[in-house]
Amino acid sequence: MVLVKYKQPVEYSFVVWITNYPESNHPIDDENFYSFVKNVCRYNASKWKNEKFLKSKILKRKPKFNPQKLKELLYLYGHLKKFYNATYLPGTWRMESNTRVSQCHYIERGVKKGVLYQKERIRPLL
Repeated sequence: MVLVKYKQPVEYSFVVWITNYPESNHPIDDENFYSFVKNVCRYNASKWKNEKFLKSKILKRKPKFNPQKLKELLYLYGHLKKFYNATYLPGTWRMESNTRVSQCHYIERGVKKGVLYQKERIRPLL
C-alpha cells in the first residue's frame, strides 16, 4: 500500500477529466466530471466556481469542444454546485438557533402516515 498526496486537487481532477474524453457521455467520463465538480465545492475553489473561468479553461485545453455540449455541461455544473451546497438533514440531531423549547426539552420532527409532525419532548436524564 502506498500513501499518495494530491497537490492542487481541483486542478488535478480537472486535468484528469479534460484530458480523457469529456464529450463522450461514457460513465467513467461522467464520473471524472462529477469528481471535478465535487472537488471544486469541497475545497471551495472560488476561481473554479465561476462558469466563465471554467469555460475558458475547457476551451484552452479543447478549442474544438462542441458548443452545445459545452452549454449543457456548464448548465449541469451550476446545478451540481447547488446540489452540493443544499442543506441536508442529519441522521439524528442538529442544533437550531431560531427554535425555542422549554428547559430540558428538545424538538422531535418526523413523518407519520405521510404527514410531517413536530413535537416537543422531554430530554431523558443521563
